Amino acid sequence: MTNSTAADVWPEGSRFLRTLQLVLRTQPRSKPRPMREFFPFGVKFTHFYSLKPQVLTELPENLTWHWRCLINFVKLGRFQTNRGMTLLEAVVVIFSLTVLVIVMWPALAPRPHRIRMMINCINNLKQTELAFKIWEGDHNDKYPMAVSATNGGAMEAAALGNAMTVFQVMSNELITPKVLVCPMDKQRHWATNFNPLASSNVSYFVNVNVSEAFPQEVMIGDDNLKVAGLRAKSGLVDIASNTPVFWAAPRHALLGNVGLADGSVQEINNVTLANWLHSTNFTTVRLAIP
Repeated sequence: MTNSTAADVWPEGSRFLRTLQLVLRTQPRSKPRPMREFFPFGVKFTHFYSLKPQVLTELPENLTWHWRCLINFVKLGRFQTNRGMTLLEAVVVIFSLTVLVIVMWPALAPRPHRIRMMINCINNLKQTELAFKIWEGDHNDKYPMAVSATNGGAMEAAALGNAMTVFQVMSNELITPKVLVCPMDKQRHWATNFNPLASSNVSYFVNVNVSEAFPQEVMIGDDNLKVAGLRAKSGLVDIASNTPVFWAAPRHALLGNVGLADGSVQEINNVTLANWLHSTNFTTVRLAIP
């Protein structure tokens, strides 16, 4: 049978289609579904929710029976599809997310006082490095760790892991011992003067092997280190090229500050810390831990 319009084949087609449109408009318009899935008699539509049917082909003789079947399918909800969220549900979800963000924000947002403390720690290292540079210029381009005590240095003390003596011989350059304590180090406190200077007054390690010849070597830094899984203790700590090194919490979380021999200060993570210490020009890095 050739294709024809509903008005030619079925005089009541217009009335049928208008009724069908009214019924379909009551159904939720979600994902399109082909009409042939529901009609065994050959009605062709572009989509399930189309309001303008295109062509009726191969119409059977008993159209009344199919029309009733169509209405029964719709009334029984056989055309129902998955509905979306209602306005009330959307408001509840948005409100819940807002409350969650408000509750979690203080813990997730960077705290201003922590940022200030980190900046103060970096400034302390810069002042300490400047003191090293000034002292070096007055002692034939050698740091205190390379000058014997008889010549005003701290070579013997540094070789034993005594970082306090290294800073004591630079008291004139440092001016104040306050720069030797990291603001985030809650276990240390400022000293009123350089004599005496205890380990409880110093937060930074000293690299015993550093020299002017290697400007990219780590010279000083936060002493909260974990070496081979253990917290570094006060004294001399030897770090081989294959020894794992990490920052220990909670001073700067998973970050730390180090000062290089070229006078710069870097905030680095665990990976960069290990790379710097393991790429040294020496077989073993020797750190004096306060």
